[in-house]
Amino acid sequence: MPARTMGNSTNNRYRTLNDEGENESERKLTCDWDYLTMTIFVLKIVLWCLLMALFITLEFGAVFFILSVFYVMFTNFRKTAKSSGELSAYSVFNPNCESIKGTLTAQQFENEIKFGLGGFH
Repeated sequence: MPARTMGNSTNNRYRTLNDEGENESERKLTCDWDYLTMTIFVLKIVLWCLLMALFITLEFGAVFFILSVFYVMFTNFRKTAKSSGELSAYSVFNPNCESIKGTLTAQQFENEIKFGLGGFH
């Protein structure tokens, strides 16, 4: 099939796309949840909404919301244990594990306590 251009055919600044390449990039969205898991999730959302309404009437809606956010954050950080060879997020962006400028190191903190802010011994 011939390649088609995006946009105006007289304008050559657009790249050409092959029809075969477009089919490879299209992905169907699938859901790994079965009916029971989806039902339990919906029931949890409904229960949370009911509890939120109850706490709003008790005038503790903001407290309930903040505690709910903390609960969701801490229970969804990681489901599996870290493997031995897995890189941390810090080491991915800092492969040599060098100190980032502006980071307070233990040595710098100790020098500032002993000698004041000007102590660089």
